[in-house]
Amino acid sequence: MRRISSGWTFFYKRVFPIIWFGGLALFGIPLFVAPRSSQAAALPFLIMPIAMMGVGFVLMKILVFDLVDEVWEDGNTLLVKNRGQEQRIELADIKNVNYTVLTSPPRVTLSLRRPTVFGDRIAATAAFHPGGLVTDQPDSPHTRVKTIKSRVYLAPAIGDLPPEAEAKLRAELESGHLRYEIEQYDAKHGYAVDDSDVYDRGAAERHYAALTRLYGETLRA
Repeated sequence: MRRISSGWTFFYKRVFPIIWFGGLALFGIPLFVAPRSSQAAALPFLIMPIAMMGVGFVLMKILVFDLVDEVWEDGNTLLVKNRGQEQRIELADIKNVNYTVLTSPPRVTLSLRRPTVFGDRIAATAAFHPGGLVTDQPDSPHTRVKTIKSRVYLAPAIGDLPPEAEAKLRAELESGHLRYEIEQYDAKHGYAVDDSDVYDRGAAERHYAALTRLYGETLRA
């Protein structure tokens, strides 16, 4: 079993808030120990620390407080630990990965097919044998890839993404400045579904390895 979440999570969730709010609270100490005649004059100096506390709380609530404590990779599952609770999540139950690098700390949010004890979204896009990504319709999925905010990994099967369609998709991904990777799998559509007639063990193992690598690189960031 290998830890793939950041080792700084404890600092961000437990230590930094104490430093932030504790440091700002120090500004209020002189007000309470000063003579009454000086307290009124000191009140304006508390406005900025109080405002910074409020802004800090809002930002930490959005970016820090919902982070889970630890995420471990264990084969085809993730072991997620948070506040004394833990749950195993099958990689197959993860439907989307959203990676936000321009925040501090960087965040990876996993959207899940089924709720867990932590909800259906965990803060730490891959498509395997996808079909219909490029069509001749005005609302073809490839025309909307610029709205994607996560890193993208695509692993089409034989016939899922012909060369002309792949070229169109790559052009849209490039123009959207997305971090992406497309790997063509030499297997039939549905290669990773182990109870289907077209299941391909080699392709399925490759797909699990790619998915583990994707999560490892993003969750560790």
